[in-house]
Amino acid sequence: MENEMKMTGMPGMGPTSTSCGMSGMDMKHAMWMYFHTELNDTVLFDFWTVKTVGVMILSCFIVFIMGICFELLKWFRWRLEVTHRLSAPQSSRTKYAVADIPPRNYRQKLLSFPHLSQTTLFGMQIVLSYFLMLVFMTFSVWLCIAVTAGAAVGYYLFGSRELPRVPRVEPHARSPVPQPSEAPMSCCG
Repeated sequence: MENEMKMTGMPGMGPTSTSCGMSGMDMKHAMWMYFHTELNDTVLFDFWTVKTVGVMILSCFIVFIMGICFELLKWFRWRLEVTHRLSAPQSSRTKYAVADIPPRNYRQKLLSFPHLSQTTLFGMQIVLSYFLMLVFMTFSVWLCIAVTAGAAVGYYLFGSRELPRVPRVEPHARSPVPQPSEAPMSCCG
């Protein structure tokens, strides 16, 4: 009776279970613990089940788009940061770089629009990254390929992060600065 009590303590387990505990389980979907190409996967939510080839193709397409969106979010956060820094007041600019002048106090920084928008986008990026991780953990080869290919295509499209070039103006220079090939010869060289 005590052995039967331990078996029935788990949801879906009945007294007809064997000692290994797997034959009596009332599972809706299989949970694979190895890479596989079979169908019958649950992806992220209980209603998202893959039982046909058509649903698998659609699921792979959705996951592929999610991978691209993950890289797009990272690029968008970077772009907002660059735009915020370049739109800093003129007094904070130098001829070498844009100086980062913090707000007067920490509370103002926390309540600033750039910080709130970055925080919101970062939260969305974290949720999407965990969704992609959980999709990969279904161990479906096709879904794993879709995650990887989506992230790779997203990086290809949005991974280049070149800073915009600000024209360098010398305020006190009256003539253009000579290039190294145009520099006058020294007496020793």
